[in-house]
Amino acid sequence: MTKYTSINKSIINSSSATENYIIIWLDSDINHTNENTKNSFHSIKHMINSFETFNNIDECSNYFKTINNEQIFLIIVDSFDQQHSHLNNLIKETIQINSVYIFSNDPLKEKSWEDESKKIKGIFTEIKSIINVIEQNINSSKQKYSTTSIISMVDMNFDELHPSYMYSKLLIEIILKINYDNKAKKDSFDYCRKYYADDNVMLKAIDEFEQDYQNHSPIWWYTKESSIYILLKNALMTDNIDMMIKMGFFIRDVHQNIKTIYSQIDRTVKFIVYRGHEMLDVDFDKFIKYKGGLFSFHGFLSTSTNQETALNFANTAKLYDNKIGILFEMNIDPLMCSIPFASLDKTSYYLEAENEVLFATHSIFRIGDMNQIDDRLWKVNLTLTCDMDEQLKILTYHIRNEIQGITPWHSLATFLYKMGKYDEAIEIFNRIVEVTNDNDNEKFMTTLSSTYNNIGLMYDSMGNYSDALSWYEKALEIQSNSLPSDHPSLATVYDNIGMIKYR
Repeated sequence: MTKYTSINKSIINSSSATENYIIIWLDSDINHTNENTKNSFHSIKHMINSFETFNNIDECSNYFKTINNEQIFLIIVDSFDQQHSHLNNLIKETIQINSVYIFSNDPLKEKSWEDESKKIKGIFTEIKSIINVIEQNINSSKQKYSTTSIISMVDMNFDELHPSYMYSKLLIEIILKINYDNKAKKDSFDYCRKYYADDNVMLKAIDEFEQDYQNHSPIWWYTKESSIYILLKNALMTDNIDMMIKMGFFIRDVHQNIKTIYSQIDRTVKFIVYRGHEMLDVDFDKFIKYKGGLFSFHGFLSTSTNQETALNFANTAKLYDNKIGILFEMNIDPLMCSIPFASLDKTSYYLEAENEVLFATHSIFRIGDMNQIDDRLWKVNLTLTCDMDEQLKILTYHIRNEIQGITPWHSLATFLYKMGKYDEAIEIFNRIVEVTNDNDNEKFMTTLSSTYNNIGLMYDSMGNYSDALSWYEKALEIQSNSLPSDHPSLATVYDNIGMIKYR
């Protein structure tokens, strides 16, 4: 096995969660779709990663069978004359379909679809209206389906604990330690512009965000639900590592804004907040077995002090045969926990946010009593835990030590390496080279050679041995000129070079 200077290999390996939503466009005459509609496809693709088009019902049906966990938003162009019955049966039988939208120039055709399926949301004569409704449904659904983890209180075997919680929590810990300079922020904005390259409206919003960012608080921008907010929320809710890193400065700023407000509250006052949530039947069957366990929300957690507001969200689960609505009642005792939270009455973009309380990422709750309060509707008691919870320490201690680096940037590069994201790790190591500057020449050269060696290791891990050898030799050249001949780092690089040539 290849040896290296700063990074230690471990058994840790994971990948980010995949997108949970698919938009499907079904149109028998798709080859003759007008240009305005085709242009709208760009908006759909920027709203969601997975967008598919079909002109044949059977082919579309076969595609449905390949989908397991994703939710489908189906747009049907009303060009399938005499096939409404077939389509309605398909809609009813496909449990992954969340909602159906009929796109037709003739609103009078509504009668042929009316009451055929409660998944059908209506007849739309403009594609923009469909996009707006789908976006609202996705945002609402993501609020209720934000990435969560159930952490068993019984089994302490690391292999049986859900890994996504540990990885995303530790990544956020690293991000919060990084001091982002103007270049890092510019990289984030450039990333957003690339992501929305064909959307002039979003590009304009990004320009506004960059130019006016300092004029408002991070929470103001977060609650404004701007283009940056959409990217950030998607990243946190799906544990998208690449996007979380690109949005790092904004994650850090929102967190610091929450902490500032949190530092000014009266921590002797206990209170209760609520959140409406939905779960698939199969997930709820697992969840109900974990009373007494720990439950985590991975992203920033939006809650309300108004029970009715949360209950309205939970009640929407009744519209679907395969979902359970959950009203979370969350007990908060600031003296017993250190997870920051903030009331948004003075900081939100929306003036009516006086009932909203925003928690920092990865808030942990103890699962308490669960009671059914209506058909397909449950009330679940949660209690915010303290940061010193013993299980939480056991859960993260091992991996935190594995990724410890001399700077947060080094820790981030090590984290990416262990996640198998070698290209991204190389990008971070190159940034380390750019910013490395120390008056102590020996320390500078040692850090530089170590970084070169680690870049070599990334290429080595990808099987790109010629580039790996080139970086190893750069590291060796520096070390040969700056270190004693018996220094252990020299042996490490020689070993790495030897392993390459042995292949």
